[in-house]
This record gives sequence, C-alpha cells and structure tokens, in this order.
Amino acid sequence: MISRKDALEDYDYLWETLEENYPFFGVAERKYGLDVQQLKQEYRQQIEGMGKKIDFLEFYHLMEDCVGWFNGLGHLTIYSPQSYQYHMAGKEYLSQYALGNWQFENYLENSKVQERYEFLESKEPSFWSEQPQSERLILNRLQDDIAYMAINQFDGQYIQQDREKILNFFRENADVPYLIIDIQDNGGGSSEYWSENIVTPNIAKQKVSPQLFITPYGEKSQKQLNLSLEAGGKSEEDFNSQLETLKKFPKIQLGALLPGWRWIEDEGYVVSPQADEAIYKGKIFLLANSKTGSAADGFAYFCKETGFATILGRENTRGDGPGGDFVMDKMPHSNLLFRYRPVLALDMEGAALEEFGVAPDVLLPTRAKNSNDKISPLAACLSYIDGLE
Repeated sequence: MISRKDALEDYDYLWETLEENYPFFGVAERKYGLDVQQLKQEYRQQIEGMGKKIDFLEFYHLMEDCVGWFNGLGHLTIYSPQSYQYHMAGKEYLSQYALGNWQFENYLENSKVQERYEFLESKEPSFWSEQPQSERLILNRLQDDIAYMAINQFDGQYIQQDREKILNFFRENADVPYLIIDIQDNGGGSSEYWSENIVTPNIAKQKVSPQLFITPYGEKSQKQLNLSLEAGGKSEEDFNSQLETLKKFPKIQLGALLPGWRWIEDEGYVVSPQADEAIYKGKIFLLANSKTGSAADGFAYFCKETGFATILGRENTRGDGPGGDFVMDKMPHSNLLFRYRPVLALDMEGAALEEFGVAPDVLLPTRAKNSNDKISPLAACLSYIDGLE
C-alpha cells in the first residue's frame, strides 16, 4: 500500500522533474496531439479520488499509464520489473562508464529500490531471459550477389560476443557486390555495437555524423548529463545560451524552446577505421522501418549523414537514436525508477529527430512491379537491387 499523500508527492515529483529537465513536451504536442497540462491534471485528479490508502500495484500501473501517453518519447519510461532486471543484467558492461556506474551506485543498487522491484516481480513476474545469438543475429547469402545480415538488437553486453562472427561474415563475403543489413524492428541497445562491429571494420576513413543538442540543463539532470558530456570530451562551458543564434538552422522551431535552455553543435557519432582498408568492398543497404529505434535509429542517422549505407524502407524510423544518454531518477516514497533524456537532438537543419525520424533514401513499394501482389519489405529490397544491374 501507499498513502494518498505519498502517491501525490511522488506524482508531483515526477512532473516537476520533467518540467525542469525534459525537453520533449513540444514534440509530444506536435507529434501525438498530446495536451500535456490536461494529462497532468487528469491523472492527478485520479489519485486525489482514490482512498487514503492506495494499492501499490494500482498506483504503479497508473503511473505507467500516464507516462505511456508519451510513447517512449525521449526514452521516457517508468521502470518495470522486466526493464529493471534487464538493466541489472547489463551491469558489467554499463559500469564501465562513469554515468552507468553512478546510476548503479545511486539508484539501481539502492536497497529500497531493490526491495520495491522484488515486490513488483513477485506480483508480476517478468520472465526475462537473455536472447540466444542465433535469434538476435542472422547471417546468410540470399543470392550469389547479395549477402544478408539481420540484427534484432544492439545490446551492449553482446558486442564482444558477436564481434568475431560478424567479422568472419564480412571476410567471407568481402567481394559480394551487395550487402543488406536488416534492422527492422531493432529497438536499439548500444551505439557501440554497430560502430565497433559493423562500421569500424568497413571504412577506410573516419566518418562523422554531426547533430545539434538542446537541453533545459535542469538541476536534477545536471550531474548525470555532465558525466555523459565528459565521456564525450565536452563540458558545461561548451553550451551556448543564446537561443537566437539557432535561427541560422532553417527548420528550427524557436517558439518551442524555453528561456534558459542551452544548445551545442556536436560531432555526434564519430567512427574511425580499424585498418587502412575496409573489409567489405561492395555496396551496403540498410533496411529499416518505423520500429527501428534508439541505437538502431542512431545507426540509420549515421548512414544517412555519412553515406555509409543507402537506407531502404516504407516509413521513417522512430527518431529516438541521437541525443546521448538517458538520466535516471527515483520517486521519493514509492522508490519507483524513471528515466528520460535531458537532451533533444536536431539534425543539421534544425529539425527535431524524435519528431520526424530518419527518412529512407529509397521508398520501397508494397506491391510487386508486375502484379498486384503484396510483397515484404525484404522482397521489395531484393527487387530494387536486382533492378540496379
């Protein structure tokens, strides 16, 4: 159980934190038609209408429902037992980084947080388990002239485990004219997965995909944001507080930015070659869809900006790739964890990436050329490649 007073204080803490640190309210209103203030008021009224003692599971699900209206925008989420377990399973990998280590020490391994998620797990078992390599990584030859790689997640803890298998595949198919990398439905993981295992072996020169970062730089996110910035060789002093200077970017929506926000022009993803010569010599196609998200979406953005691969698909990606690390916080009474990005990423024209996503270079048809039969995105991709010859 949780008292109504504590539930309301936790609810208010969540909203105060987001209002001061989360730069996505404008995007949510434009992209999803969300009335943020109405949402805030309606869910608070629901808690006010409950009894003096509230069933904790009911409170937990109400908080999930409220945040769910944002559709994961800016990686905003209330941690579920499954997401908590998943994060704990990645401790060895995540703790290599100053931010990840700080989050474990201050939140994830907090005794009250652990107790809370043990309780939730006992009520709603998550049945989380690691995914076998054979399920997350598919490598084969579709035709004599087309190699195929499908990866359904870029989990950081599998970077080294998958690396040699991927490199061997590139070596075995080095002279095959075409390669399809299929990241449809890939919800992300770590950008280091694709940069180290896919890009680094297959470039001869450094590639950079610049982007703009905008942040409220709120008090509650400053510590974690600074740790993330330091890892990238940046600091608070690198931010520009003059929002008017953003006018030079044609798609910027200055009206959506609030006084006190700051911005920085960042190199974004910077990937250097592992050798003087790329392993794979042919042309690379990236197959993506609207469920291509987070680190996978970042890979699509990198390909778009650098020309590493030609993007094929039927819709834009989810758009939540670039933007750096998320920060973590916990509600003071319930000890529920939540996370969000304190940074809004824009492309170099000033368009919010989470609002529009990454558009394919080639829009794939839904039906075959010479018939009215529906075809899969992969079949359409193969047909497009066949037409190049």
